[in-house]
Amino acid sequence: MKTVISVLTAHFFVLSAFIWLASPACADRGSDYKAGSDFAKQVQGNGLNSLKNFSGEQNLPGYTDSPDQTKYYGGVTASGDSSLKSDSALEFS
Repeated sequence: MKTVISVLTAHFFVLSAFIWLASPACADRGSDYKAGSDFAKQVQGNGLNSLKNFSGEQNLPGYTDSPDQTKYYGGVTASGDSSLKSDSALEFS
């Protein structure tokens, strides 16, 4: 019975020491949460606004709405890529 009491006493002291040492780390959690919450409220929606206001001409050098390569795209039902093959063969010959 003495060993059980001594083990429980040791656990009590270890747990008490842990709580005492860890309490300063938790003391400021409320203000840290508030700071993070305030920051999130400030930047909320910025990513979506960036996507909505995106302009290829302003952000990508050489961007055009209808590049020369559109002649190679025949849609999802296209049967082949013969024009691409012939143009590439001419380019490398």
